Amino acid sequence: MPREHDAASLDEIRAVTDAVERLRLAEARLGRQRAGHSGLNDTDRAAVRYVSEFPGDAVTPRMIADQLHLSPSSVTTLLDRLVAKHLLRVEPHPVDRRSKHVVALDRTAALDDIDPLGARLREISASLTTSEASIITGFLERVTEAVRSQTPRFHGLEG
Repeated sequence: MPREHDAASLDEIRAVTDAVERLRLAEARLGRQRAGHSGLNDTDRAAVRYVSEFPGDAVTPRMIADQLHLSPSSVTTLLDRLVAKHLLRVEPHPVDRRSKHVVALDRTAALDDIDPLGARLREISASLTTSEASIITGFLERVTEAVRSQTPRFHGLEG
């Protein structure tokens, strides 16, 4: 339930809302530019980062689907694209031969070359106090959930 706010706090709320909207627009613009430049979209970069940073070598397509909130068929298409770009390899799972195992071809490759913004975001995040980080994390998780909750409304309107 929304809280009662005075005029000064309403100005703060507007400032936060405006900042989030500017972030959304900048991120969308950056995503389009990066896709045109590298040939990798945001989902491609997220998948490569997830596989490259995962401790151990037991990443399955299902894990990628869960992490990126994708359907199994979307992950298959994603993996085909990243294998063709020589970023990932798909092979039989080392323990369960019925399953597949996804491996980064070069774990030593600089992930920041794939997503240079990530290094800057880590630097900014490192400058936060523990309290600031906790508050911002909670806020951004609620914003992310609000965005995700809108996805079904617009599904089918694309393309």
